[in-house]
Amino acid sequence: MAREEVERVRQWVALNPATPGELLRKMSQDVALDARACVAKNASSPTDGLRQLAYDDAWDVRRHLSENPSAPVEVLRELSRDKSQNVRVQVAEHSATPDDALRNLARDPGPLVRAAVAGNPSATALTLHIPCKDRDDAVALRVVGNPSSPLDMLRGFAHDERQLTRARLCENVSTPVDTLRELARDHDPHIPVCAGLSPRMPVETLRELLLDEVSCESPATVTAGGAYLVPGMFICPVRTFVARNAAVPASDLNQLSQDGDFRMRESDAANTSTPVEILRKLERDEDNSVRAATAGNPSATTEILQDLAGDTSAHCAIMNNPSTPAALFETVESLMWEENAFDMDWIAPPDHILDAWAMDPDPYFRQLAAANDATSIDILTRLARDAA
Repeated sequence: MAREEVERVRQWVALNPATPGELLRKMSQDVALDARACVAKNASSPTDGLRQLAYDDAWDVRRHLSENPSAPVEVLRELSRDKSQNVRVQVAEHSATPDDALRNLARDPGPLVRAAVAGNPSATALTLHIPCKDRDDAVALRVVGNPSSPLDMLRGFAHDERQLTRARLCENVSTPVDTLRELARDHDPHIPVCAGLSPRMPVETLRELLLDEVSCESPATVTAGGAYLVPGMFICPVRTFVARNAAVPASDLNQLSQDGDFRMRESDAANTSTPVEILRKLERDEDNSVRAATAGNPSATTEILQDLAGDTSAHCAIMNNPSTPAALFETVESLMWEENAFDMDWIAPPDHILDAWAMDPDPYFRQLAAANDATSIDILTRLARDAA
């Protein structure tokens, strides 16, 4: 066995939680850095061995130790003063790091370290008030997104001058409802969009936002109702984005399906809370983007997807819909090949299709599998050995 393979085997032994403590203790003094790093990472390593590794000369060993969920408190306190910023970042993120160490790290000269403290849900209110005053944008984003941040601090961020900070505040599950209402009336139209996508937004405020005709570009990420919007890809009224919120009542969704603006009907069709009877109506909409949104809705029934299988504008959406049955996926795939309309950038085939492509004798199909973002690591590993 080659030396490299022998070392790899020893590393796996050092990582194995079933490896006896005495052997792990011995390996913690191994001359091979990678072996010591694996012991440092192993949650079953004996405490005395971990304490010794806290003073290891290799920063990578200390970094792995700082990630270990079983790292003793005194070891984490020692590593909080480590000369390596990478180590201090991991300590700042560790759930067991004592609060006195976190408070010191909250004043660290490295912004990455301070941001890690700001995002640590185990940090106390006393500690989180330190990054609350930090002017670094990354630190502010982490603390305003931390569900453990004190409510008074979150309320204060509603008036922060930075757009991204207020947008992140809308996403925090701990943001008070009264603050969400305030953000829904923000002067920047992007913020009402983000607030209006919160599943915790009161219905009466959602209904106000569904009347908001002010236009804005799509925000960086919109995932409510299973939708994803690319930043700046669309310029639409605020109401069209809010209509994708799964918290919109069914009665309002029914009204949206009759809206004269096709963009409202498209958002209605994409909303995962839209009742099936409304989706059946939207699958026959005159606008192809509305029909495509219906085809991409995970709540669409197999019957609806089958009805849309003959609609070329719905094909990509059907193939990307996680609810699409395998047989229907293959049917639509065949139709797209016949139409020469196959676009790999828009398709996320199920594993059995990717596996079939990877084993196809035609190199073209193997290339399709190799280029697809949805291809599993196992298939990619097999294709990496492809000599064709």
